[in-house]
Amino acid sequence: MIAECENLIINRPILSVHTPKTAGTTLLHLLKRTVGSAAVLVDNADDPCNPASPRNLDPEGYFSNPVTPPPEFMVVHGHFHIHKYSALHPAFRMTFLRDPVDTMLSIHTFWQTFGYGHNALHDYFLKNKLNVLEMARLPILRHMLSHHYFGNVNMRMFDFIGCFETFSKDMEVLSLKLGIPIVADVHLNRINKEKQSDESECNAKTRTMLRDILIDDSRFYENTVSRG
Repeated sequence: MIAECENLIINRPILSVHTPKTAGTTLLHLLKRTVGSAAVLVDNADDPCNPASPRNLDPEGYFSNPVTPPPEFMVVHGHFHIHKYSALHPAFRMTFLRDPVDTMLSIHTFWQTFGYGHNALHDYFLKNKLNVLEMARLPILRHMLSHHYFGNVNMRMFDFIGCFETFSKDMEVLSLKLGIPIVADVHLNRINKEKQSDESECNAKTRTMLRDILIDDSRFYENTVSRG
């Protein structure tokens, strides 16, 4: 996975964990534009939020059989647990995080925009017309970061952890760390509008109740971000 593309040299493969509602689609676009679409593998096959994914159905089997991406890819980006690729060394490991309360509000809004058939968790949400508090109590979503995405992970193994709230600034830092010119000039207005919309539709009481429900993920987020 060490590759050269039009004078752009990357000496380590990049593993990019896309946690929900953190501008991951925008990041994917930027990575493809920088290194070329053919060099980016999108991996959503083992989504930690899908109850039927191998990561949830058979955790021991899943983690005991790490995989290595095909050599033609210099970037792997998607919804996966970082230990899926624990056999890959060296690698540049990165992710973006978002405040769990804002994440849950955004997921609740987004999940209402498409119909049945995505996965059992989403189907359950639609069938029962869950409000955001009821949705947040579902175990997979309640512990999305602290268990399903980053359970048993020493977050210091990541070379870069950015925040949705400071996406543009953090993309500049990421570009410097990687030594490649990633220009974050697309979709940023949409990201900011989405963030404002999610926040404006939730009153202070609901946010407090969500914070209590999501206490484990909130602590994980705060502890991880505070380490810089």
